[in-house]
Amino acid sequence: MERELNNLKYEKERLDVENEKLKGSVKNFEDLNEAFEEIREMENASLNILESQLQESEKILDRLEATSLNKVLQNIFQIIFATDKDENDLLSDDEIDSLIKRVEGINGVEINDELCKRLIIESGRNIEAVLGLVRSVLDNDPNTMPDGGENIIRFL
Repeated sequence: MERELNNLKYEKERLDVENEKLKGSVKNFEDLNEAFEEIREMENASLNILESQLQESEKILDRLEATSLNKVLQNIFQIIFATDKDENDLLSDDEIDSLIKRVEGINGVEINDELCKRLIIESGRNIEAVLGLVRSVLDNDPNTMPDGGENIIRFL
């Protein structure tokens, strides 16, 4: 019986050691689970931050594009009003050619030279005709664009 008692004591001590190991393992799993939850929360927060930054970047890009277009338009209008050298409110062929070349010199603007010249001539050869042409291109409505909506001026 004493031998049996010693065996049981030994087994109890061994089980106590194993029990402590299991408690340590459980604690490690709990810590690991907490760390995993924190990582998941950080990941969600990071995704939210990234999404917010992306939206802000898109707003900034939109403002930059609008500012860029405004600068291009300002340059175009300056060129248009400076083109009529003799100030007779009519544009000669040379003045129209000069206008087209100078506008094409603006970074980000591409013009269909022949079509643009033809439409300016057909619309009266004056500055108002050029302004109307620019206005019809800017509204992005194929129904109001001259010559069936073909690209006359493109803003790159």
